[in-house]
Amino acid sequence: MIETAGQMSTPNAMLILDVDQAVTRAVLCDVVEGSARLVDVGESVTTSGPPFYEMSIGINRAIRQLEDQTGRRLIESDAVITPSRPDGDGVDRVFVTGVPVSPNKVGLLALDQGQLSHVIRSAVRRTISILSEASEFFRWSETSFSPTAVEAWVRDSRPTTLILLAGESSLDDWRAALEVIAGAAPEYGAVQGIVIGNEERQQIAAEVLDDSLELSGIDPSAYHPTEISSAIESELREQYANRLPEEPALQPFASGMFVDRMQGVESVAAFLHRRMGRRLAVLGTQAGALLEVASNQGALSVYRGDIDAVTSARALLQIDMPRIARWAPSQMTEDEMRHWLLNRSLRPHARLYGSSDRSLAGGVIRELASHVLRGAGVEDFLDVDLAILGRELIDTTGDDAVLVALDALNALPADGVIMLSVDRDGIIASLGAISAGEPDYAREVIENDFLSPLGSCIVFTGQAQTGNRIADVEIITDEDERQELTLSWGEVRCIPLPEGHTADVNITPVSSVSVGRFTAGEPVSFTDERTVHGGQYGIILDARGRPTELPEDNESRIYALSRWSGALSGERE
Repeated sequence: MIETAGQMSTPNAMLILDVDQAVTRAVLCDVVEGSARLVDVGESVTTSGPPFYEMSIGINRAIRQLEDQTGRRLIESDAVITPSRPDGDGVDRVFVTGVPVSPNKVGLLALDQGQLSHVIRSAVRRTISILSEASEFFRWSETSFSPTAVEAWVRDSRPTTLILLAGESSLDDWRAALEVIAGAAPEYGAVQGIVIGNEERQQIAAEVLDDSLELSGIDPSAYHPTEISSAIESELREQYANRLPEEPALQPFASGMFVDRMQGVESVAAFLHRRMGRRLAVLGTQAGALLEVASNQGALSVYRGDIDAVTSARALLQIDMPRIARWAPSQMTEDEMRHWLLNRSLRPHARLYGSSDRSLAGGVIRELASHVLRGAGVEDFLDVDLAILGRELIDTTGDDAVLVALDALNALPADGVIMLSVDRDGIIASLGAISAGEPDYAREVIENDFLSPLGSCIVFTGQAQTGNRIADVEIITDEDERQELTLSWGEVRCIPLPEGHTADVNITPVSSVSVGRFTAGEPVSFTDERTVHGGQYGIILDARGRPTELPEDNESRIYALSRWSGALSGERE
């Protein structure tokens, strides 16, 4: 299917198909008055009923909706009309992105849990893959390494690709593990093995596995860990792309360029960081959990196709239930929380209307993101000044989405302000796909039509008693409206400031409290280049500390959650 090069000289109309097992979007961009712009988006549930996993249904509906909304014909005789015609029908380029076929299934058996195993784990999770680690299986099943345990892991995970890391294990343990793999892996679907070990261990692997798996080998002493990581990442991305022709629903788009969702999001994040100087995080929870961070400290890309807040909610049972239940707006037992997650996974397309369900979903997303961050080795607060939320987070949690994102990312910006925006049209991966073939075109759409601002949040941290005064705040809008207020510890305040407007903010905190990462008690002014920008929720003052401090007793906890939610929804006591 996949075109990897061959750009047109002057493309105008672009069709991007973004599809996964949950939602399909057909995105149309075109040149309007000399500038590349987003025209419209057609959207459909990919499969909400029988026949399940029939991807063509969602694709056809999304494209027909786009045609109806724009008055343009895009498909003719079951093929995309290319190039575009003088009457506006058709497009000049086609891109495909998302997670259009099921993720790669990768198993990691690391007999040495050293730094290299972390590097490999990170490489796999930068691709559209579901990673099953033998060490995690042993831990959850309360077993230890043995031939029986290895066979049980292979039977449970059924990987198609096995990454076998020998490390400094004994030759006897290495051979024993490989003999189990040789007997069990082909039976449960494994076809490829990547062996990472010295020459002696690779020879043993070839002797034992040559008749069972397609083998490739890497000697860790001959390559830097980053080279090993890059090789694994490239291999898995190529494997994924090579599976696309197996999906009949994608045949009408066979001339298009494919860029998977992770690559697309990475491209947009890199652009915003490199060209606009933003330290940013992207949080998505559609068809898996996706986290992208681009900051001065480096980049982080994580895709967890095995866990999300909707279709894979069942996987969240591995998180301690009290951690999720503490965000509930009422007291919940662990069993009640488990039942909620199981019901959610059984009815993934059911919309959440009640405030209680939305609050529970918010708690799930908070702990899901924390789980993903911990799994990626991130223990510190994220120093980001821009958070981009997937639209599904807004759809799921409503007005709570801003606080959910702040808590989920554990965000503590250096200068104290983080701008929160939403990808309201769900086009971040589509723009990243365009950038692979037409970077200048993508840049113009990103600058013109991408993000919708939710507001600017000023974060306070330190030590104080709940309800005590912690700062005096003065706000002067660009229309010379002045407001002075006193902020209390444990409080969330929203000050209206519409999109397109700015305000100067002067803060004088008490000696035990900091604005962002400034010194405790240091006055801070946001003026001139640092002026604060508005959005749907205006200026948000978050005095809940970092990490967010929840009251210990149940009554106070429920009251605090209600107050915080009310501050965002406009409800007042």
